Amino acid sequence: MSSTTQYTTFTDLYTGLLRSIRDSTSVTATVNEAKRAINTALHDMHMGEDRGAFYWTERRARIVTAAPYSTGTATIAAATRTTVAGPSTAWNTTVTGFGVANAIAGYKFRVSGQSEVYGITSVLTDTSLSLADTYTGDAVTDTSYQILVDEYSLASDFGEPIDERNFSDEWEIPIIGSREFYRRFPRNVITGKPRCCTFITTGLSGTSVVRKLLFYPVPDNEYSIPYRYVTTNLAVSSAGAAQTQLSADSDEPIVPLQFRHALIYHALSHWYRDRKDDQRSQEARNEYVDIIRRIRAKTAPYQDRPQIQISRARWSQGPGWRRRPRYDVNNWFEELKDR
Repeated sequence: MSSTTQYTTFTDLYTGLLRSIRDSTSVTATVNEAKRAINTALHDMHMGEDRGAFYWTERRARIVTAAPYSTGTATIAAATRTTVAGPSTAWNTTVTGFGVANAIAGYKFRVSGQSEVYGITSVLTDTSLSLADTYTGDAVTDTSYQILVDEYSLASDFGEPIDERNFSDEWEIPIIGSREFYRRFPRNVITGKPRCCTFITTGLSGTSVVRKLLFYPVPDNEYSIPYRYVTTNLAVSSAGAAQTQLSADSDEPIVPLQFRHALIYHALSHWYRDRKDDQRSQEARNEYVDIIRRIRAKTAPYQDRPQIQISRARWSQGPGWRRRPRYDVNNWFEELKDR
């Protein structure tokens, strides 16, 4: 690490932290603690309510929906209520141009004329698939059916949507809470152009939460729906591979070079706090907060943020020139000044 340049790599950051506190850079336990402090600072810096506040975290992707599939017929015997047979169905055949089969685990199965939907756990062959739940209707032979797709995977590094209110302005697809979604659409079988959606959690992949998007109505055709989101990949390797945190000495945070020293101050505030040095902890914290404030103040035309502007005319009462300011007994009510 050069002593005259901005912090660049993981080595620069954790070594800079240790030098700031005048601690050893050759003791393994201390170095590991410094590394953890830097990674904690990196994640904490990008955690908050202001989605997309940092332009370097914004990413874009798109969802390609699948049309319902209903080729052939389905048979469900009374004795095997979790297995569906389908002559001439081609369930395990790849859809030309899309790279996925006509039916895969996670899709939904519905017998025509029935409102109940069943999740598909596996597709065994072109003519056989297994259901997640026991089929509760009457046994059917060579009946019409539908395979529906209402859940869609998001980008692997998806953290949060940029806009928490609307998934797509072009199509007006508002995002609603999952509780409200399931209350309104407990059996999602109607097909059409998506009119609303919700995010659902389907489990864990390692230490990452797996989230999917659930549409209503179930898409009735192939649609390409672009979206923007906040990434969870906060670091990059020397080879350019995105990753969730800093690991190798040559890794770099996605924070632009000019702002990376903020990580040092954030780590310092926690380091001193854990050692009961409240004064130094607060001083480092103040420096960090000041840097973040200046980062967020750097706006551009493509990063417009709403601003509140007070109309003085509406903050007074009385007609014409006789308008008078409104006050309460403490002279603080709706005054245009700081207390």
